[in-house]
Amino acid sequence: MEEIESACRQVERVFDFAGNYERLGIEKLAYMNVYETFAEAVSLFSDLPDIKIINDCYGLTLLADSLLRQIFYNLVDNSLKYCEKISQIKVYFK
Repeated sequence: MEEIESACRQVERVFDFAGNYERLGIEKLAYMNVYETFAEAVSLFSDLPDIKIINDCYGLTLLADSLLRQIFYNLVDNSLKYCEKISQIKVYFK
């Protein structure tokens, strides 16, 4: 049953991913608070096992669309999936 549930979640993610790319270029750009957008993406994860999240983007705004949150979500998701030894995820700007 767990394998079926896992497969269903993966299929759901694929459809969500495809749906997001359908909107690419359609949505009007707006200035987005990067600190808040990253925090929103991280909040979508129910469990971040012993991983420190560092968000050093306070005060940064970007002209972007709502897919910026999806980019941050993918960053965290891929880090969890593909990094064998991960202790922190950090976003920052210079």
